[in-house]
Amino acid sequence: MNKSKFEIRKLLIIETVLLLIDNMKTKIQLSIDLNSKELKLLAEQADSKGCESVEEYIKNIIQEATSGEKKINRTFPFIKYLIECPSLGHEQYNKLPPKKSKERNKLPMWTLKNKFFPMKMVLRVMQNLTAKYEGGVYYKEVDKQLSRVVSYMRTELTNIEKIYDVPKIFSTGFPDEKKPVNRFHSNYYLRMPKKVISGMPYELGLLDVFSKEKGKTPTMVRLTEQGYKFSKLHNPVLDEYLAKGSFDGEPSKFSKEEEQFLYEHIANNTDSENNLYRFILNHIDNISHHAKNGIQAKNLDELLKKHLEHTLSKKAWGDKETSSIRGGIVSRMKEINLIATKYLKDGSNQREYVLTDNSWWFIDEEE
Repeated sequence: MNKSKFEIRKLLIIETVLLLIDNMKTKIQLSIDLNSKELKLLAEQADSKGCESVEEYIKNIIQEATSGEKKINRTFPFIKYLIECPSLGHEQYNKLPPKKSKERNKLPMWTLKNKFFPMKMVLRVMQNLTAKYEGGVYYKEVDKQLSRVVSYMRTELTNIEKIYDVPKIFSTGFPDEKKPVNRFHSNYYLRMPKKVISGMPYELGLLDVFSKEKGKTPTMVRLTEQGYKFSKLHNPVLDEYLAKGSFDGEPSKFSKEEEQFLYEHIANNTDSENNLYRFILNHIDNISHHAKNGIQAKNLDELLKKHLEHTLSKKAWGDKETSSIRGGIVSRMKEINLIATKYLKDGSNQREYVLTDNSWWFIDEEE
């Protein structure tokens, strides 16, 4: 049945108001011209909803349209891969020794792998596909399902930023329509060329590859034991916002349990990531003891460049390369509350990196 002209006009009014709300942070006043017939219909609908006035009825419509629960697309068929958390048998994941995990992380991760949350989403999808397919999951099957999920997640994460009026930190790392999805897959899932396998979950020892036939090129993927532990931990975005329509508390990308897991995993199962966290946080700690402040990016780059040249036996690290690596490391550390930024008090609009209550995880104890 076709919508009446009145219903179409009502929808257009709502869309106009939503557009104004999205683009304005201040209160707005909106005048809507309605003829007597339209006003009568609105009055009847307002009365049927128990509203005392047409104005109250319209306000309720707008509130419903802008509420978090209404904006979630629950008809998306693959949302189950994000909000369901099936149990896996020990034969469905791989126990990767810390030594082997560290071997994958000898070098700093590429700067575009600058957030942990996209990886969390990938691991949750992997967990669901592993439960669905007995005997392992083909690399390309995960690739196909991620292509369906990624754009949906970008939309919902952008909605969180609008609904809760928070900085654009939730959707960072997820490609929009202008960016290729394959780059997301290479950074946060897997890149499987002939020689070197890469991708954040693989490099951090949370995802593994294997072949059903001995000696053949790996075509299958599976979670490691650590990857499964992290995937099934409660997540505010997946297990509250997407599953129930709203956050239980303040909007957050990770739970305290997830942050704690990442601290312990990075400290015990990675090489470069652990080393660089300790290097950066110990330097800030030393500075704060003397000057009671943090460190600016340019000064950190100078120290980091010397450290990389010394620890990785590379003759020279370029300024841009060092700055790029520092940007990725600091972004990951900020996401899990290991480091924070604050503006200098000199009015220069410059920022410095400072410690948080969780930084002690990677700060060496004084002898």
